[in-house]
This record gives sequence, C-alpha cells and structure tokens, in this order.
Amino acid sequence: MRANVFTDKALERYAGQFVWLAIDTENGANANFLAKYPINVWPTLLIIDPKKEQVALRYAGGATVPQLSKLLTDGARLAGSSQQSASDKLLVEADRLAGEKKNAEALKLYQQAIAKAPKQWSRLGRAAESLSFTAYMGHDFETCAEEAMRLLPRISGTISSANVAAN
Repeated sequence: MRANVFTDKALERYAGQFVWLAIDTENGANANFLAKYPINVWPTLLIIDPKKEQVALRYAGGATVPQLSKLLTDGARLAGSSQQSASDKLLVEADRLAGEKKNAEALKLYQQAIAKAPKQWSRLGRAAESLSFTAYMGHDFETCAEEAMRLLPRISGTISSANVAAN
C-alpha cells in the first residue's frame, strides 16, 4: 500500500484532512500508542477522532485506492460527528472491541449494526468484512461461514464480497 496506494494522486484531495502516520509495532518507543490503539492485524488503518482520542474507524487489511478513498470519507464523517445513525454507532463500538481482541463482543455488535442498517447503508461492505474477519479471528468459523453466506448476496459485485468470501 505504501508504494502503490498511498502515493496515488487520487488521494491528494485528503491532504490536510488527515495526519498520515505509520507505526512500527515492533519498536518499543511506540508502546504507549499501541496500548491505547492496539494493532493485531497488519496492515491496519485507523482513523482517530482527535477530540475524543478514540478510533472512529478501524479497517484491518490492505485496500485499493477506491476502497481507501471510501474509508477516508467515511472516517472523516464518523470522527467528531454527533449525527451518527444507530448502525454507525454500533460499528464504531464494534471496531473498538475488535481492536481490543474482544471478538465475541465485537461480533455481536457487528451483527446488530448490520441488522439495524438502512437498506442502502454505505458502510455495509466494511461492516460485513469486519464481521467475518472478527468471527474468523475469534475462531468462530461456523458463524464466519454462516454470516458470509447470508451477507454475500447483499454485497455482491463489490471488493468487500471478495474479502468476505476469503474470510
């Protein structure tokens, strides 16, 4: 991503909206950051609300330029927004729990977020990826497969569908 995604000119429109930071998770000097914002999958993209110092969006895995653009747009909307839908709030909380390796708790919130989501929820693909990945990381392979089968028709034709199927 560093060589082919982050350098893409299509992302220039986000200059000034975000502080781009790469954290070396093996360097002890970053222990305080990692204690507050745990990373357990590489790469992980975090969008942190600077006022609350909380993760507004967590995305585990690599992303294409269009995916990253959508994540940045969503993250900017979620950070500091008081106008979040019930599904958005559940998604943010599920991301936080997943980052803390509380997979079973996060899984339930991802399921609730998707269940409460409006039909055309823009975050469905990311929520589906996060749900299936969290089930996989929690070794709940049956739920991972069941949820993937249930969600794949709803996200068919998207990059998220490939990630959900892979999980």
